[in-house]
Amino acid sequence: GRKQIGPSGWETDRSLTLQLYSEGANLAYRTGDTNTMNILLDEVISRPDLTIMEKFRAYEIRIIARQSSDQFRESLTLGIDVLKQLGLPLLIDKPRSKVSVV
Repeated sequence: GRKQIGPSGWETDRSLTLQLYSEGANLAYRTGDTNTMNILLDEVISRPDLTIMEKFRAYEIRIIARQSSDQFRESLTLGIDVLKQLGLPLLIDKPRSKVSVV
């Protein structure tokens, strides 16, 4: 799919290209090809013209891959960064006594 759409895929069919790269990275992860996975994820994540929501699937795959490689701290750090980019509130610096469960 990526070969047929070519290097201009991001300009001609952004949605399809994003899906091809993200799901290609997922397939590479599932088959143990971390090099290809990282290349594809880096391409998606580094694109300044994509929103955080468009990059979300790529981040999800990277977080899962890090967890499965016992890189829990890196996975957590990336997850927190994504939450910040999404504008979601974080309770990291609050003491437990200040956090309430609704």
